[in-house]
Amino acid sequence: KDGGATLTDNITFSASGKGVHLGVTSATASNLLDDYEEGTFDGAYSGSSGSPSGVSYTHRENHYTKIGDTVYFSGYLQSGSWSSGPSGHLLFAGLPFTASSASNYFGMFNVHYSGNFNSTDAPQTGYIPQGQTYANFITNAGSDSRSGRTQTVSASNSSGNEIVVVSGFYKVA
Repeated sequence: KDGGATLTDNITFSASGKGVHLGVTSATASNLLDDYEEGTFDGAYSGSSGSPSGVSYTHRENHYTKIGDTVYFSGYLQSGSWSSGPSGHLLFAGLPFTASSASNYFGMFNVHYSGNFNSTDAPQTGYIPQGQTYANFITNAGSDSRSGRTQTVSASNSSGNEIVVVSGFYKVA
């Protein structure tokens, strides 16, 4: 309808895979909004060589929004204890979708707060590797803050009461 339309209810399509072309005069696949989802996910601490066992979490609040092929997420994770810790380097596992496996692609992972970590292994940032559902925690390579954030956080130095507040975004497979 020329001049716009006013709706008093939701738009629901009769078949899946349909969407809305936004802000354009010609419809192409690249400007079709056909995928939107909100939810929660079970983010958790894990290790690159082995997961912890007997884990209890004091706080475990993780949310995501998926718009098209991009997932935005935030999380608050505080472990209360574990009977056996993770091994290898420490991961934030359980992201809701698999990251793109495109060559040279890494998803963004930000650590906004970390607490109760070993002084040499407090996470500073991270990244989501291609084709994965986890993020690697990264810290400074040395005690001098100018040494660069290039070192993975060792899971073996974790005691089971660590806290992180994180967010990030990534393209899906």
